[in-house]
Amino acid sequence: MQRGTKIYTVDKFLGINEAADGDTELKMGEASRMENFLITDAYNLTLRPGIQRADFAAERTPAPILGSWAGRVGEDDLLVICDFYQNADRLFVYQRGTDGNRHILHQQTGALGLISGENAMVKIFPFGGKLYVMSKGNTVVYKDGTFTAEAPYVPLVVTGAAPAGGGTTLENLNLLTALRRIEYSADGEATAYVLPEEAIGVTAITVDNVPKDVAASGSFDLSKHTYTFTAAPIKGVANVEFTYTTDATQAAENRLKILGCPLAEAYNGATDTRLFVAGDGTNLCYYTGVPQSGEVTALYFPAMNEVAVDMSGSPVTGLVRHYSKLLVFKPDGAFTISYEPVTLTDGSTIAGFYLRAANREFGNDVLGQIQTVENFPRTFSKNGIYEWRITSSYYKDERYAKRVSDRVMNSLNRADSAEIVTCDDNYSKTYYVFLNDDDGTVLVNRYALAGDGGLWCIYKSGLCKSVKNAMVHDGEMVFFTDTDMFFFSQEGLSRDAPVTASGDATAIGAVWESGFQAFGADFQRKYSSEIYVSMLPQNKSRMTITAATDRRSEYMEKEVRNELFSWSNWDFADFTFDLNDTPQINRIRLKVKKFVYYKLIFKVNTDGALATILGYDQKVRFASMAK
Repeated sequence: MQRGTKIYTVDKFLGINEAADGDTELKMGEASRMENFLITDAYNLTLRPGIQRADFAAERTPAPILGSWAGRVGEDDLLVICDFYQNADRLFVYQRGTDGNRHILHQQTGALGLISGENAMVKIFPFGGKLYVMSKGNTVVYKDGTFTAEAPYVPLVVTGAAPAGGGTTLENLNLLTALRRIEYSADGEATAYVLPEEAIGVTAITVDNVPKDVAASGSFDLSKHTYTFTAAPIKGVANVEFTYTTDATQAAENRLKILGCPLAEAYNGATDTRLFVAGDGTNLCYYTGVPQSGEVTALYFPAMNEVAVDMSGSPVTGLVRHYSKLLVFKPDGAFTISYEPVTLTDGSTIAGFYLRAANREFGNDVLGQIQTVENFPRTFSKNGIYEWRITSSYYKDERYAKRVSDRVMNSLNRADSAEIVTCDDNYSKTYYVFLNDDDGTVLVNRYALAGDGGLWCIYKSGLCKSVKNAMVHDGEMVFFTDTDMFFFSQEGLSRDAPVTASGDATAIGAVWESGFQAFGADFQRKYSSEIYVSMLPQNKSRMTITAATDRRSEYMEKEVRNELFSWSNWDFADFTFDLNDTPQINRIRLKVKKFVYYKLIFKVNTDGALATILGYDQKVRFASMAK
């Protein structure tokens, strides 16, 4: 039995812990409820940053966003947005200027040739040193400060054919185009050249590398799949080449098969010279081929270049390159694809990709929301967030999937996994999970703090109810709704961007509640009358302190203020002439009697107020045995 009076100190705040066993098991410094507070790098408790809408009013009229991407192109950090406005697609490239704001570096209308913004399937991804924007219309590549259309690679399917046909099969057809090429060795006499039966038209002809006019040089007979020259080409070896087209309907289906894959990852063993895509609702991964020229391109997907991931029909939901492997995730498991060249009987080598199971229990339930956090991929499986702590040489082992979301398990259990959007801000070592629920909940993981798995915070905002994508641009996390872009202000603002018709900013209300603390004696009654709170002075720095116990759920609220003098934000009721910006200790008299369990509560509920709590000390006097 403890006697006398003791001081209990919290100098590190440890985030929220939605413990399965209730609030009585929490450590000092952990919160049973925590909304709109952030844990700083120094383990202090501060109001989360306000959310600002990007100012597009002067440069971009808000319109439905079809795709977005952020990253480096050459030496530049760029942000690319594709939207649909007034029956045309628009592409914007943003770059941060010397004034710290983002400005349009390049704008282009109609480059993709889209005539509808619905289900446009726009994909933006870097590959082979280029930035691709692929859509149902055109595919464009950003280079030299502009978007230029780039046609799919036309494969040479047959070489060494005689005018009557035959030849050697070379490259597989490209799923992205209806066009094929065939190469003939002219005999100097024949004028009729028989094309494959799939040919329904001729689009181009070259003879001895000289382009010929298709209509003027002869005619094509669809019934015989034969092109007849008006004059026989001169004799040569592989000197006549036809580009022909095939069934447009089938080609469109093949193309949509690739466009319907939202996941894209570069991989080819130790290099990144092939692009793997997946996520079309099947268990297939498709990957690019290498043209005869050896060029690295995202516009050549040969037929049969696919990997069936496991025999189950469950869809692929995630692709992540990790060390020398490509990790592939499905809802019912995790797999690896490895590259091993295969030597054929003629001595030539081809690419070989081998699939192996890594885990048959945990995988990923949320399409396309895998983030690599500190070199470990994070996935969603069975309402938990799992971190795949694997090395470059690993074997099947269930222990590699480490659950890191236990502290926010209640919030995840209430979430609709299909609505989740994630982002890893490696600059601030913060991992964001937008739940897109009615409260606009964002789970925020400060993974560099407090060891294994880090600390968790919870934000709530009306601006976070319909987040479609989130990314980091030039060291700052930004997120997108249907038509707008937002970011967490680094200026310590205590209001969110306007969400009401009146245009008023929304004040941030915050609450922090400790667990029900027994102070090491759940068999004794206790008294507490004084709490010492250390706060950082800020403009309009204020909060209220109250408590709850096993005896009463409500007590008097006490206000604490530590405000810096500022001509821009003062009134006579608050005037203190305090110019000191050093931390201040505030003694709070809050009398609470005969409790066994005690919960301390901090609130920020004043419009425009800020609060940074450095720690607190609580005086507790132990009394008689509990009844």
